[in-house]
Amino acid sequence: MNELDAEIEELKTKLAALRTQKRREYVREYLKRPDVHEKRREYQREYQREYWKRPDVHEKRREYQREYWKRPDVHEKRREYQREYQREYRKRPEVKLRRRLRKAGLSKDVINAEVARLLKNEAAE
Repeated sequence: MNELDAEIEELKTKLAALRTQKRREYVREYLKRPDVHEKRREYQREYQREYWKRPDVHEKRREYQREYWKRPDVHEKRREYQREYQREYRKRPEVKLRRRLRKAGLSKDVINAEVARLLKNEAAE
């Protein structure tokens, strides 16, 4: 009886391993299907939306951001980026025109009309 029980157990183990292997193959093929892939992606997107709405996660993220922006290297990097952006921004023709017209004392409506005309002419070129 012992030999028979041992053989049965061995066969059960082999059967379980074979079922596991077949299941893995099936899941691998199943996940390759486009409809299943899209469904999983939609589920993941929805989960992410809900995850970020959770108050504890939201607060931890804000806390991390506050600490991150306090770091001196990050703060300086951001200031440098802002200075560079301002330099480039001031070179734009509509900004130069707006500044010049503001110094001349013209109203906002006139300034906006002139800037719109300049941008329209640039777009036509």
